[in-house]
Amino acid sequence: MDCDDDEVRATKRHKMRIKNANLEWYALYEVNGEIKYRNIIRPEFKKEISKRIKNGKIRSYKDLKEYLKREFMYYYWSKVEYELIVIPMFCKDKLKKIDVWSQLEPNLDKITKYVINEMNLPIK
Repeated sequence: MDCDDDEVRATKRHKMRIKNANLEWYALYEVNGEIKYRNIIRPEFKKEISKRIKNGKIRSYKDLKEYLKREFMYYYWSKVEYELIVIPMFCKDKLKKIDVWSQLEPNLDKITKYVINEMNLPIK
């Protein structure tokens, strides 16, 4: 058996697993005056990640984390439709504006590990 045969089989298994992966990571946002949760991992992420791995653009944990960071910043960073004002219950003068990106940024390592595990990616 040749190493190339192993890679082909691994790629086939990888594609099937990605097809069945259901990625979910929720963040708070506001819609029509109501605060709701939104799954911030767009369905296209799976396909794009798979394509980038195949093309050699994502080879490592660091590459995947950078890709996710860029995508999340592009879609959720400082966009008014994803911003909330948070006011502490007993200190109403200390309000803070948060957006979806500010909820994702401290979790980038966890999100990256989650994506690797759920998609069964060949990345360490």
